[in-house]
Amino acid sequence: MKFDKMKIVIMIMVALFLIFGISSYHVKAKSNFYGMEVYDVNQAMTAFEVTYNDEGGVSYSYTKNQVNINIYCWGNVQKHSITYTIKNNSKGPIKLNYYTDLYELLTVDGSVYELEMPDIMDYPSKVINPNDSATITFDNPVNNFEDIKYISASLGMNDVFIFLKKIKKKEDQKQDQLLNNGDYKILDKNIVSGIKYSIDLEIPKEIKKNEIQNIFNDIKKENSGYERYFVHFYLSGMEVGSGAWATANYEDSLKITIHGLTAARAKELNNKNFDNYIGVWKDNYMGLVLYLLKEGDNYFIIEEFGDLSKIRQKVLKTNNKKVKFSIPDSSYNEYYLIVDGYLEFWDDLGKLCRYEIIKEPEMEMLK
Repeated sequence: MKFDKMKIVIMIMVALFLIFGISSYHVKAKSNFYGMEVYDVNQAMTAFEVTYNDEGGVSYSYTKNQVNINIYCWGNVQKHSITYTIKNNSKGPIKLNYYTDLYELLTVDGSVYELEMPDIMDYPSKVINPNDSATITFDNPVNNFEDIKYISASLGMNDVFIFLKKIKKKEDQKQDQLLNNGDYKILDKNIVSGIKYSIDLEIPKEIKKNEIQNIFNDIKKENSGYERYFVHFYLSGMEVGSGAWATANYEDSLKITIHGLTAARAKELNNKNFDNYIGVWKDNYMGLVLYLLKEGDNYFIIEEFGDLSKIRQKVLKTNNKKVKFSIPDSSYNEYYLIVDGYLEFWDDLGKLCRYEIIKEPEMEMLK
């Protein structure tokens, strides 16, 4: 059955990581997934990487203090079965509990399945002792191997979380390396074999339209054979799935759309003098620029749109634990907050959005 716990973990995007160490092992016959204990489930996606080549077998790279390489697991995914072989090379036992241990599978379309436990007589004893291993086989709820993205095991009342990734040949990861070694980071992929190739990228700053096209062309060339391509570009701090800074989509033809500030506009703002304003912020999703202005005892929020048209709104400042600017006569009690330099927009239902800093607010002017 589908289960949401792992899906939530997988969608969380984390910072670009530094590789700490690399070791190589020969892959076991028929094993096609490999993983290890991850200390923080929220970092499972980026805590380690797995590759394979014909000469050296399986190799992995990992981030310091995020994994335990002494507890690892081979996964053998077949059409009708999934077999975990868990190896304990640590100094202590791994506790098992038939009733609370959880094994899950995530597909490329984001669906998460909880694997049905085997008969209790076929489940290992209560511990996996040091220098010992355990093998558990489950029915596979997904028939197509290519649809399976990750598998995991949560053992002993969540004492040990093991995350397994598909073992890919190094040449299959060429595009990932191309982007991650440059100024771009892969956040997520969603692939439907022969039909759709979708990828989310994080970029460090706004780039030009021709640079977007060059990246798209490289991705399409390295991943040919799909009817449709969707490349989403996010700036640092943007939430995946809530709208991208720019998109490059190909169905019958390529269409590039920049939703946020263009590179030229961002450069112009970075070089602009904002001495007359308390603070200036930008919206990476819509290309909106917001200015906070003080005239006498009055405060104003000025919204500037992509066509440079503006809306000027008087706001009422109150000082509690945070600096708050309320919009008078708002039907939904809308207001702005300054939090750690960022400008946030709220209403009765909660926070609606956060605007990124162009000019740090001068808090002394608000006292």
